Amino acid sequence: MEPEGVLPVLLEDRGNFFLFSAILLEHLWWLRNSVGWRGEVNIVEHSMRQILTKFVEFKSLSRHKPKYSFMVSSTRHNRMWNGPPVGVIKINTDATLSKNGNCLSMVVRNDRGSLMGIHTFHSKTTIPEVAEVEAILMAMQEAEKRDWRCIFIESDALSVIESLVNRESRSLHWKATHLVNDIFLLIPKFVNVSFGWVHRAANRAAHCIGQWA
Repeated sequence: MEPEGVLPVLLEDRGNFFLFSAILLEHLWWLRNSVGWRGEVNIVEHSMRQILTKFVEFKSLSRHKPKYSFMVSSTRHNRMWNGPPVGVIKINTDATLSKNGNCLSMVVRNDRGSLMGIHTFHSKTTIPEVAEVEAILMAMQEAEKRDWRCIFIESDALSVIESLVNRESRSLHWKATHLVNDIFLLIPKFVNVSFGWVHRAANRAAHCIGQWA
């Protein structure tokens, strides 16, 4: 199959074209069998999201290592939650201090902004910085358990995010060291991992849930 001269595909886009076409054709064959042999009815929008997610995963796998990046979200300026790229799940984390310890909270949304889950965990630590790291670790463990392959974790703890990006924990409280190491050990289990810092106002949902829990 050669798109040149038949379809308006640029040379630099040829690899993406063939990959997407293969995934699309495979999914259409699967749909045909689902309807013809099992009588299943599939929503077109759901199929489109499955195709796009698989495309993102294969693109990342072609690099032979998980993608690991840092983003300072545009919410730094407008202080509103922004959706992640297509096929990526965004997890906002926060740690709320109380007299009995910390409440770790996470809010999970997909690229359309639809809520996928709310989770809270209690931590015995009374050190806010350590609790923020623990919240991120819990989010990654939850993502691994649910097989979310492409994730974007957002937090308003700038020092924690900077330490993760620089792949070191020396600037953090010493009690956070083993938690940071556990986060680094989890990264290869994902196709794509991004960490981002946002203003507290853009992380309000996770913060409020931590206060209510």
